[in-house]
Amino acid sequence: MKGNTFMPKIGLSCRSELLLEGLKLLLRNQNVPLKDADVIVSDRRLNAKKPLLVIGEDLQIPFTYEMLMAKIAQMQKRVQMGAEREKEKPTETLESVSENKTLTKEELERIITRLNKKHQQMINRLIRAYHES
Repeated sequence: MKGNTFMPKIGLSCRSELLLEGLKLLLRNQNVPLKDADVIVSDRRLNAKKPLLVIGEDLQIPFTYEMLMAKIAQMQKRVQMGAEREKEKPTETLESVSENKTLTKEELERIITRLNKKHQQMINRLIRAYHES
């Protein structure tokens, strides 16, 4: 991939021998066994624990190497954003705080404001990711 330092390891699983062989040639430096892959490229839906790009659904035929790599980069960005959202889940909820003590109106307003701000940030990131993809 020109200009990028990260080269994803790509596993291939295709029923179509023609597509499989073409992808092997196209991705010769990045093709790895499925168990070692960062991303799986297939011509059908699979039950995979790794990000899956389905040719014909996620990426239409015909496509170029650059189109394929751009789609994989978008997928990886979405996966990374999902992991970041998991980290950002509020640790303090109204239920956990209210179980421990009686809240004053000011404390309750402060907690609600903080939770609203976190949720607004997550929504803004989702909107930006949607528009970038």
